Amino acid sequence: ILLVILISSVLLLVSACAEPEPKVLPYPGEGAPPPPAGYTYDLPPEPIPTPEPVPTEQPALTSAERAYASAIVEQADTIGKALSELGELLQNPQIGNDEWTLQVATQIVIIRGVYDEAMELTPPTSMAEIHLKYTQALKHFNDSTYLLTQGIDELDPSLLEEATTEMEIGTQLINEATQLTLEFNETHE
Repeated sequence: ILLVILISSVLLLVSACAEPEPKVLPYPGEGAPPPPAGYTYDLPPEPIPTPEPVPTEQPALTSAERAYASAIVEQADTIGKALSELGELLQNPQIGNDEWTLQVATQIVIIRGVYDEAMELTPPTSMAEIHLKYTQALKHFNDSTYLLTQGIDELDPSLLEEATTEMEIGTQLINEATQLTLEFNETHE
């Protein structure tokens, strides 16, 4: 019993020496002044975690879409190089120079060949709009080659200007086809 009284006394003494338990006020928010003496603020509420968005399932490319995309990527690369080479040759025309003429003719044959290949492609329905813009662009590039050769043969600046206009239209359309392709890819990643 003496031990119990001693422990109780020690506990009473400890509690008498301890500071009184402060009164708790509701949390007022960030930037509030300190609480009055003898008071404390409740803990700020824990932020509610924002759930991470659940990724939506993007449809995968079908085998037909992959085959078509692969074909036009290869064709676009080929025609891009041919148009670039042709542009460089036309920056320094050497009409009457057989080597220059042969180089120009080679690029024209490549452009026409890509156009013919593209016209034989059958796109998947999901890529029909891309195909339309793509083939329209290639048609303008193809048409420009006929105007170009005729303009060079006849030394006719108006035909050469028409050829340039056709190439510019083709470039605009190929840019539109590229944008459609990027948008298509975003929905099929």
